[in-house]
Amino acid sequence: MFGILYSFEVKAGEEKRFRDAWRGLTLFYKQHANSWGSRLHRSSEGSFIAYAQWPDERTFEAAGLLQNEEAAFFGREMRATCLKIQKLHHLQLEEDFLGTIHQ
Repeated sequence: MFGILYSFEVKAGEEKRFRDAWRGLTLFYKQHANSWGSRLHRSSEGSFIAYAQWPDERTFEAAGLLQNEEAAFFGREMRATCLKIQKLHHLQLEEDFLGTIHQ
């Protein structure tokens, strides 16, 4: 399993628009690019932190090559709402005791 950790510094007043775009892009990748999904957190400093899971790094990289207007729209929305977006870490799973959350 491959994971990637992101940090998003969202412009004041743009939090809902950001979350909507993040949700749309996450669901797009789950439906069309074999993503295992993502979790979005709010840090104590106010930034958003997301952790996305993929079967492997190759699948993650292939998703970034998709040419799709829906994904492009959500990506533009996310960039428009953020002051700063960072990929903090690329992660290879060593052990897993988190489990799956069923909604």
